[in-house]
Amino acid sequence: MQVVEFGVPTGASNTTKIVLCSSKLYALRYLIERFGVIDWQIVIQSYPDSTVYIEMQIGEDILEGLSKRN
Repeated sequence: MQVVEFGVPTGASNTTKIVLCSSKLYALRYLIERFGVIDWQIVIQSYPDSTVYIEMQIGEDILEGLSKRN
């Protein structure tokens, strides 16, 4: 995967959120399997003018998911 943009955090969150801006369902599946976090908020919404396919807002739960894998 390639990171093409990043932004300033808007605040702390406990839950990771993924916004699927296009029909990249296999990429979504890859992220879920790779990071091992089940309690994510997943938003599927078409943004025709979006410059990215997937937006990922990382929460503190991602650290818990990664620590369980090791």
